[in-house]
Amino acid sequence: MESSKVWLRNNYAPGDQVLSQWKQSVQLRLRSIQLDKDKNKSTVLSEWPRYQDEDGYLLVDVDFEFLFQTTDEQGKLFVEWEWFCENFIEYFSSADVRDDYSRQLIGALEDGDYTTDTRDFVVCAAFHGLLKPVRTSAKKLPTILQAQIDTCAICETEEEFAGSLNSQRQELESNGTQFSPRIYAVGPIENFESFYVVTNKL
Repeated sequence: MESSKVWLRNNYAPGDQVLSQWKQSVQLRLRSIQLDKDKNKSTVLSEWPRYQDEDGYLLVDVDFEFLFQTTDEQGKLFVEWEWFCENFIEYFSSADVRDDYSRQLIGALEDGDYTTDTRDFVVCAAFHGLLKPVRTSAKKLPTILQAQIDTCAICETEEEFAGSLNSQRQELESNGTQFSPRIYAVGPIENFESFYVVTNKL
């Protein structure tokens, strides 16, 4: 399994071999992530950089399927997600969170009239208001807002979404930086009209 980890750290193609090596190392990876309390997002991505590839979501699926191998267990996860969201929103509303944008997001849910997709987006974005972003390199410590936008961005119109996406791709490409998957919501916070999950090509 260690040999698979080393191979994955140094190779991102061919895709079928990446997937094979990923499956072979799944126990090593998940055991390390779950048991090492000192790990954070930065160290996990450093040890397993394929998570950040444009097809990284397929590798997350492999880990997910290993953790929740039966239909009942997968269903249980979504039941627990409902529980998590409910308690997260309740905790966030009473916590001393000073990030205005995060509080604005959670505040949009207070009237109770929102879709499940909107709630899930808000929870994912507001999460950065509770957990401080970690340093992504020796020279870069993202702000809370930067961390939020890098994972969950809001655009008022479809035109703004298209422009923002193209701009982000061009900027990251010019810097030689990987375009990590991210979620875009289009419309006002109180009533999102559509959602997109985008990668470097999709």
